Amino acid sequence: MRNVSIIARKEFRDLLSNRIVIVTMAVYLLLIAYSVYGFYVDASSNKIVNFYGATVGHILYVLTDYGAILGIVIGVVSISKERSNSALNVLISKPLYRDTIINGKLIGSALFLAAMFCLVIAFYTSGLFLLCGNMISTLIFDYLIRLPVAFLVSLIYVMFYLSIAMFVSIIIKDQAFATIMSVIVWALMGFIRNASFADNLAAIIVKIFPGNVQGYTNFIAGFSPETMRFWISNSNFFDPEFYGSVPPIETAVFRLLVYLVVAIVACYIGFVRSDVR
Repeated sequence: MRNVSIIARKEFRDLLSNRIVIVTMAVYLLLIAYSVYGFYVDASSNKIVNFYGATVGHILYVLTDYGAILGIVIGVVSISKERSNSALNVLISKPLYRDTIINGKLIGSALFLAAMFCLVIAFYTSGLFLLCGNMISTLIFDYLIRLPVAFLVSLIYVMFYLSIAMFVSIIIKDQAFATIMSVIVWALMGFIRNASFADNLAAIIVKIFPGNVQGYTNFIAGFSPETMRFWISNSNFFDPEFYGSVPPIETAVFRLLVYLVVAIVACYIGFVRSDVR
C-alpha cells in the first residue's frame, strides 16, 4: 500500500508539472469562461426557457464535454512520459508488482483529475454567480446541493476515457498515434448515439430479427456513454422541467461504472501482459 501511495504522489506531481497537461488545462478554463459568458448572453437575451436545466443540468456538460479531452491527454501522458524517460524501466526493475505500478498511476491520475474538477467547478460557479446571480437566484440552493453528484458522475465519465487512453498508450508506443487513436475512440462513442447511425443499424437488425425499430434504435444508442450522460443530465434529479422520458439516474450511473470497471481491467491486463518499456 505504501508503494502505491508513493507512485500515486509521483504521478500527481508529474502531471502537475507536465507542459501538455498545463496547456490543456488552460484551454479547458478558457472554454469554461466562454461557456459562462455564452450563458450570460443567452440569459440576457431571454433565449433560455428552461433555467433549471441550463444551470443545474448544464454543469454536468461543462465538466464532461471538455473534461473528456483532458482525461485523454492525462491518460496518454501518464504512460508515454514514463516510457520516454525510461522511468518505467526503473520501476519495473524494482521489487514491485506491476499491478502496484498501475494502481498508483490510476489513483494519482484520478486524484489529479478530481483536483482539476474542484478548480473548474469553483471557476465556473463564481463566474456564473458573478454574471448571472440575479437571474438564477432562486436556483442557487438547488445548484449547490447537486454539485457533489455532478462532480462524482463527471469523475466516473472522464476516468473512463482516461483509462481508455492509458490502455491505448500501453499498446501503442508512439504518443501522437496513441492520442489520435484515443480521440477516435471518444468520437466513435459519440457516433453510436448519432440518430442516423442508430436508425440505420436498427433498420438492418429488424430485417433479421423482426421487432420494434425504435426499440432497437434506443438499445443501440444506449451503449454510448454520451447517451448515459444525456440520461443523467436530463433526469428528474438534474432537470425536473425536462419533458422527455429518460431512465432513472441510477441506471445510467451504474452503466457508466460498468464501463469504467471494464476500462480499468483492460489497463491492468494490458500493463501486466505487454512490454511497456
